Amino acid sequence: MYKLAILLYVIVTGNRYRSLADHVPSMCLLQDPPNQCGEFCLTALKPLIDHIANHQELWNSRDAVILNATLENLAKIKDQLKAVQETLKDIIAADFRERLGHIEDHQTALGSQLQAVQTKMDVQQTALLESLSKVNKKSIPPNFKRMGSRFFDIESNVKLDWRSAENSCRHVGGHLAIIQSDEEFAAINANLNRNYIYWLGFNEPNNRSEFMSLDSDQRAPFLKWQPGEPKYTDNSNHCVAVYKAHMWVDPCNNKAFFICQADDVI
Repeated sequence: MYKLAILLYVIVTGNRYRSLADHVPSMCLLQDPPNQCGEFCLTALKPLIDHIANHQELWNSRDAVILNATLENLAKIKDQLKAVQETLKDIIAADFRERLGHIEDHQTALGSQLQAVQTKMDVQQTALLESLSKVNKKSIPPNFKRMGSRFFDIESNVKLDWRSAENSCRHVGGHLAIIQSDEEFAAINANLNRNYIYWLGFNEPNNRSEFMSLDSDQRAPFLKWQPGEPKYTDNSNHCVAVYKAHMWVDPCNNKAFFICQADDVI
């Protein structure tokens, strides 16, 4: 740096002397300023060199101060970022714990509600089963079994006339069977002895061939006659029986086995 300053000064001075030489031809110019100047030139340039050196130190000091200030600012920023990160961690952790607490409380509340609903359903189910048990015990008499969609009892031990058979069915809580459909008739026939005659709950209380359910005003919902039936051998043929999977008209005073139904569908 020092040599460069000296060289610049010499060049400027040489140019200055050259300009003067253009006007003053008698002036002596330096042909080799670095070598010809010697100690005199160095002495003359010392103030300039010192000035440059002092400023160089100032410049270096200023750069160092700026660098130190920058490093300090960076350190502060780093500390601030670290503090922010720690704060965010604390906030996120606290928020997560709070949310987790809410979820656990919600799950506990749901569990309590489900338990209450389950308890209520158990109570209702128990009450319903008890009610059904009572209904079944009340509506389905002993010895009755399901045939199709309803319950029937086939009496194959005691023979009675038609009216006595109806009274016997009523005594156990039912009626003589009123067949509702061909499917039901087939289900009942599957349990009968084809060689026996069984009373059904049909008769003709008023007019011939006008068969009613028991003594009601309801027409028989289903009839499946033996070919040639109804056939009347005398005036007492008013009641319907089943024999060999078909229906017949027989005298109501005849004694036969009978079929009872458990319900009141007549």
